[in-house]
Amino acid sequence: MEKWDAYLANGQKTSRILTRGQSIPDDLYHLAVDCLVQHVDNDILFVQRHLEKESFPGFFEASAGGSALYGEDSKQAVRRELLEETGLVPVELTFSKRTVYKDDNCIMDSYLALVNSPKDTITLQNSETISYQWGGKRKVKSIFRNTPSRPTTPLTDRNIVFR
Repeated sequence: MEKWDAYLANGQKTSRILTRGQSIPDDLYHLAVDCLVQHVDNDILFVQRHLEKESFPGFFEASAGGSALYGEDSKQAVRRELLEETGLVPVELTFSKRTVYKDDNCIMDSYLALVNSPKDTITLQNSETISYQWGGKRKVKSIFRNTPSRPTTPLTDRNIVFR
């Protein structure tokens, strides 16, 4: 049973604890994270969602992420999620923005993760993803034009950061 810290809309952590799968009171939020993964050569990592996923099965997305667990701050959560979903450890992690989704009772912290690992060392998470590909600006445009991809998040599509 996954436990989360409860937050107010302004990002202040409360003493309450939330449980995944149970309803969240209207005035409380759980913290989630996502990150765009960029290699030091400027390529972006795209992962294909598992075909059994409830939302967007088989779609490509340019992010790794999930819910922050009880006791984690967003930076700890994004590092854990990136490691779990890809096997990657960032050499640099840059906070991008915080978005509050009132309808979902969710506070989303978005990051850019810079990695320097060999590109063929990605470890896919069995129940989450089925393939991956790296790509630069042209590949990114091709992926968004020619393959199923999730709706844009704060760090994807036209907001991708290239070094």
